[in-house]
Amino acid sequence: MLSLTSQEIQERIDNFELDVGLTYLDNEPLDRVISKPIYQESYVLLTREDGPFGARETIGWSEAAELKLCLLTGDMQNRRIIDGIFRSVGASPRPVIETNSIFNLVSHAGIEGIASIVSLQLLEFFGIPVGTKALSLVEPEAQRTIGLIVADRQPFAPLARNLLMMTRPVSDAGLPRRPIVR
Repeated sequence: MLSLTSQEIQERIDNFELDVGLTYLDNEPLDRVISKPIYQESYVLLTREDGPFGARETIGWSEAAELKLCLLTGDMQNRRIIDGIFRSVGASPRPVIETNSIFNLVSHAGIEGIASIVSLQLLEFFGIPVGTKALSLVEPEAQRTIGLIVADRQPFAPLARNLLMMTRPVSDAGLPRRPIVR
């Protein structure tokens, strides 16, 4: 298992180096693949619970753009999605920290004065770190589809065929989900 950018996943599937990839399905074009949706990703602002937003439940994207943010690097599709949402509300964030690790996003949100934009589903799976709080990002409420992709060629690699046959949407798969306590 490897963690790659969406462009690297596409290239490696094209070059017979990967049998299957997990990526965004509805943001950037995917070529020569068959896809299967797995779940909808939505976004929250992760910040310290003792900070200025500790009493709030939501924050707008325009207001979030003004914060000292830790965001993924520009080569990551998640970052391009986040930047697109900010552009849709006429905002342009200026992150003070950039990383290619979702775990760094989560850990840096515990630093005083820093906030991160992360996937709600990540926090449902791993839990919210002690001392932090997740605020729903609204205006707009954005979602993107995550799913499997395999090369559109026959025969399928055995692993790809089996994953496509057995994979159900996460909401139906019985995976552990922790409630987001606010």
